Amino acid sequence: MSNNTYAGSLNVQGSVNDENALASVRVNQPDSVSKILREVPGNDKCYTCGASEPDWASLNLGILICIECSGIHWNLGVHISKVRSILLDVRVWEPTILDLFRTLGNSYCNSVWEELLQLPSDGLTNVDAIQSASKPSPKDAFHEKEKYILAKATLLSVADKATLEKCYLNSKVTALSATLGKVWLKVKKCGLLSKATLFHSLGHTFLG
Repeated sequence: MSNNTYAGSLNVQGSVNDENALASVRVNQPDSVSKILREVPGNDKCYTCGASEPDWASLNLGILICIECSGIHWNLGVHISKVRSILLDVRVWEPTILDLFRTLGNSYCNSVWEELLQLPSDGLTNVDAIQSASKPSPKDAFHEKEKYILAKATLLSVADKATLEKCYLNSKVTALSATLGKVWLKVKKCGLLSKATLFHSLGHTFLG
């Protein structure tokens, strides 16, 4: 290979690397990340209270939340909800994480949890903590939002496998299993396996 050919090859390779680097930088820009995340159905509003343009996220639950609700999630501990900013913590928003959020979204996650909160009481313990919680609005007091979030956290520990199966013994089970299967693979690939409480609880039920 001549020097000119070799030099040309290096220049081409260098250009490709530069383009890849620039693409990576663009993906990790706050504006780009927030735009991608808010295009997912339901992500224009807080997962919990419906406040507009949420700037925080739970990485292992795949949801966007407002700053007030993020404080409640933070207090739950990272084993339940790993909270990060979609504007400040740009380094965490790798393509695999963004793919996880595209797979889920606030609308889908809420559809799952809203139904689980209506589970028959004979399959649950600590029923009062769950059934007394109603979905809050942006203007509701902090303690009302906290009560609702804690009810969902409680549900993880009290809903047994049989109850979850009963809830989903219908046409939705196939679609749910398929989605959870994809999500679970992405959670493991992202290194969030030990923290993915939601997907471990639901995924174990339907995926074995």
